[in-house]
Amino acid sequence: MEQQTVKICCFCKEEFTGYGNNPSPIIYNEWERCCDRCNITKVIPIRLMLKDFKNGKDEEHLHNDEK
Repeated sequence: MEQQTVKICCFCKEEFTGYGNNPSPIIYNEWERCCDRCNITKVIPIRLMLKDFKNGKDEEHLHNDEK
């Protein structure tokens, strides 16, 4: 049986095993990893927000008066 390497989450500093998650776009360091909890609560919401910003969804409220 293969022994899992223990890593430290770059956000909460808690230990986790396994590969971990890419903390980009919050941290741009290819060696940093985050735990599943921080990925769900910190990284994914930022990625979704940036996706909406890129798609212009955050600007819809600016165009409501142009009818």
